[in-house]
Amino acid sequence: MFFDDEAAEYLRRYLKVRAFRLKDPENRQLWLGNKGSLKKGGLDGLLRKAAIRAGLHDSESPDMERHFSAHCCRHRFTTMLDRAGMARRHIQVLRGDVGGEAIDIYLHNDLEEIRKEYLRCMPRIL
Repeated sequence: MFFDDEAAEYLRRYLKVRAFRLKDPENRQLWLGNKGSLKKGGLDGLLRKAAIRAGLHDSESPDMERHFSAHCCRHRFTTMLDRAGMARRHIQVLRGDVGGEAIDIYLHNDLEEIRKEYLRCMPRIL
């Protein structure tokens, strides 16, 4: 949907690496794995491997706090925005949760308003 300058810089860096690794110039997929296009669950697998290297994931641990996945990122994203005071309906839009209920026909979400609130609420990584 949209992102801040920090995310844009990380994306620019990734695109340079992606261009170097891209074997098929016709491939338009954004995220690539070691063997080309990511398959179902591929991004989750990449996140898990990085989390293991960083010491953030231990699949053998019975403690769920020691497990890391794409779902954990989604959970943390939601929690951070909620704790920063972002409107629940805006969080739902960012998560892709809206669109299945009758009330959604009547709610008109202003993307510029959501963007401003997102930038206000989202903490910087570094």
